[in-house]
Amino acid sequence: DSTAAAMSSLIVFLLANPRVEAKVVEEIRQVVGEKQVLHAHHLPKLTYLDWCLKETLRLLPPVANYQRMSFEEDMLLGGKWRLERFQPILVDVFTLHMDPETWGKDAAEFIPERWEKGPPHPYSYMPFAFGPRSCIGKEFSLLEQKIVAVKLLQNFVLRSPAAGSWRPRRGSVLIKASAPLPQPVLGIDAEFNPQQFFAGASVPVTLHERSGRLARRPTETPTIGLGGA
Repeated sequence: DSTAAAMSSLIVFLLANPRVEAKVVEEIRQVVGEKQVLHAHHLPKLTYLDWCLKETLRLLPPVANYQRMSFEEDMLLGGKWRLERFQPILVDVFTLHMDPETWGKDAAEFIPERWEKGPPHPYSYMPFAFGPRSCIGKEFSLLEQKIVAVKLLQNFVLRSPAAGSWRPRRGSVLIKASAPLPQPVLGIDAEFNPQQFFAGASVPVTLHERSGRLARRPTETPTIGLGGA
């Protein structure tokens, strides 16, 4: 579903950006603490994690577009385009989220810090659509993503195999970091499944129990395909 696709893409971006992953892990350590018990009051304090989730949804929204319709005669859209009644309107979320005039020249790059001041425009960021017909599961999805990310990073170190050492699963397409998409910039090899309605980037991942203050015994676990939304 859309939440799984977003989490899969988040893992890809964290693996491609170790500095960002380290900052998220440190924030979790400071906010949640050493007892590894996550409470509701912790979630609003995980600011940097929230930025990472929003940046992931900006670059790889699980739903690439959505449709609206004009219900008025001679509706003027954006002060430029005149629409007939019942004319469909397709909103391209990728184009909206990648607009360099709105997001800057680095719009295609994963930079969570850009969210420190919020979106540049109220309608520049719409992974869940907007208005009365927006996704009713938005808040639940964001809450679910935060909880899963915290428990995952709190207990495990994520590692991906070296580039060229793995193949995409059947039905998926491999996008190499050496020949990336025009946008966004992934940073590592990843796969996409064009047959899935809610699509996200994914990679094979191994989990290794996090040693130190957040875990008791460093134990390597079997390979788990986390990146398969």
